[in-house]
Amino acid sequence: MMYADRFQGGSIWTWGTISVGHQRKEERELCNFFYNIALIHEQLDSARRKIFAQEEDNARRDEEHRRAQAKIS
Repeated sequence: MMYADRFQGGSIWTWGTISVGHQRKEERELCNFFYNIALIHEQLDSARRKIFAQEEDNARRDEEHRRAQAKIS
């Protein structure tokens, strides 16, 4: 059974596999694999949010520039 938790940043981190006996190497590796996938997914989401914000900023600036050019004309 996997135990996952979240810390303040919202990222998922895992404590590994909870088992009655010792933890097998494959279980640790699988846990690390999914942890790394979660980190990559979080970084991708962050990049998408930044790109979206930049696109909104650019659209706003373009509109301001068009209005300024219209006033000059």
